[in-house]
Amino acid sequence: MVQVKAGSLELGQEQVSCQEGFPSDGSALALFSGLLSLLPSDPSTVEASNFQKDKKTRFIIQGFIDKGDESWLLDMCKNMVKVQEVNRICVDWKKGAQTTYMQAANNVRVVGAQVAQMLSMLSVNYIYSQVYFLQHWPSLLGLDPVEANFRGTLEEVQLHPSDADFVDVIHTDAAPLTPFMGFRINQRVGHFDFFPNGGEEMRGSKKNVLLQTVELRGMGLGTRDFVACKHLRSYKYYSESILNSDGFAAYPCDSCRTFDSNKCFPCPDAGCPQMGHYADQFASKTSEEQQKFFLNTGDSSSFACKLHFDFPTHENKV
Repeated sequence: MVQVKAGSLELGQEQVSCQEGFPSDGSALALFSGLLSLLPSDPSTVEASNFQKDKKTRFIIQGFIDKGDESWLLDMCKNMVKVQEVNRICVDWKKGAQTTYMQAANNVRVVGAQVAQMLSMLSVNYIYSQVYFLQHWPSLLGLDPVEANFRGTLEEVQLHPSDADFVDVIHTDAAPLTPFMGFRINQRVGHFDFFPNGGEEMRGSKKNVLLQTVELRGMGLGTRDFVACKHLRSYKYYSESILNSDGFAAYPCDSCRTFDSNKCFPCPDAGCPQMGHYADQFASKTSEEQQKFFLNTGDSSSFACKLHFDFPTHENKV
């Protein structure tokens, strides 16, 4: 059982303290249309909003150092409504995210408990269950999840297939921390784990390693410039996939090396899933509990690839 207390989260035998100044009454949850604030503890805030209980709901949760009104998040919300009328709830926990990495890693567990409180309120007051999470109840998508402070922890703490009926993950910065300075996890942590461009070096996203190292200041605010390019590609790929239902076909494969050797083609009889917004449509077509998928993308603002055409050799292998 997860229980939110004033300024802390209890999970099993562990207790995690919130950062001083991080609100114990919850992160800011805003329904995108009109950006109306919602409070998990106050059903009247939902009643006063334009929440539609007959529509699906997608929660979008910002990450470390970000805030809930980042341009990528707002663009993602706008793309969603172009293809389907859904409730879009943005979770803004900037007071807990704009701090040291270690503290933010603790704070995110409090955010998870507060979002769970919102879901509980919706299910009780609206008999509602059509929920899809981005980041990290039927479905959950992790956008380039981080490794530090989560790998090797309890299933309740880290991203895991048991978190939802369908969990998919997009890895874009999965190179080892040493010597390649990658921050994200390269293991399978969902039902479908997608590794675009090998999951380590994103096309069109290069930066001098020495410059990166100079900018890295104790895993704090200076980390943003260091991880931004490759990590933000996960957001951009997902956002573009909303408007490209066939632009991110991914192939089941055991490694990047095998994929680069052209040994993962063609698609199996059941077909190939689309990385991103439409991945859950393929979930019922496979019986395997966890799978890896690889694909190539474009290297500019148009990342979708309608056809598989070339196979770059990736310097670092998954």
